[in-house]
Amino acid sequence: MSFRLSALLLSFLAAAPVLLSAEDSPAAAVEEANPEAVARRDAKVAMESWVEFIKEGRYIESWKAASVPFQKSVSAGQWAITCRNQHRRTGPEVNRTLKETYYNTEYYTSDGRMEKGEIVTFLFTTDFEYLKEATEVVILRPFPEGWKVVSYRLKPKGS
Repeated sequence: MSFRLSALLLSFLAAAPVLLSAEDSPAAAVEEANPEAVARRDAKVAMESWVEFIKEGRYIESWKAASVPFQKSVSAGQWAITCRNQHRRTGPEVNRTLKETYYNTEYYTSDGRMEKGEIVTFLFTTDFEYLKEATEVVILRPFPEGWKVVSYRLKPKGS
């Protein structure tokens, strides 16, 4: 290989990125161009962190990590009492399986008004020691500080 060709090749390699980060990948670029995919991904990360607080019995931390509308609907103390009582009835989580995820750009508020905005709903089938095949529903919306839980429900099978 000639000296000029080697120098040209080396200068090209030096100017080209050696490693692509995940954010630079073609798949990441496509995902970033799809707001629904980005919303689902970001909401899932926030939801997983929040659900872990519940699983670990860190109820006050789950309340603090939830959205302001969630916090306004129930005090931290009442949330912790409700969660502890629920845990006594259900026993510890044995298995939680994500069944469905829904993305919407409109939603109903607690007072029945239709609002525009992103919302992601996660449905789980969860087995607890004393309650089998319950449905957990975790709903998140984006806020300036990121995706936050706005609603959580646990429904026994058949209800």
